[in-house]
Amino acid sequence: MINHFKEMPVWKEAFRISLIVHDLTKTFPKCEDYGLTSQMRRAAVSTFSNISEGFGRMGNHDKRKYYIISRGSMMELEGQLLYAVKVEYITIDQANRIHSLLPDWYYSINKLIKSMG
Repeated sequence: MINHFKEMPVWKEAFRISLIVHDLTKTFPKCEDYGLTSQMRRAAVSTFSNISEGFGRMGNHDKRKYYIISRGSMMELEGQLLYAVKVEYITIDQANRIHSLLPDWYYSINKLIKSMG
């Protein structure tokens, strides 16, 4: 039985991805500090934050809602990574560092969402 959100593998992976995004966006142009850099970091932080909040909710309906928001934030981040490659802020290899982690994460979050009913 999981007693704290920090024990959830899906939370751990979202947290790990957010740290990678934070490091990756350090190289973005200064003009993006309040633009894409901020958006990507917020989307990444939103993934594990919503899992944390959902874990703290009492009913499955509320939990499920926050887990769905987490999935949406990860998809937002995925789109932003594609844009960052296109405008040449990062390389495809840098983006793939995160993209390679996403299939397992999506599987885990979807499984969690389905378990909520």
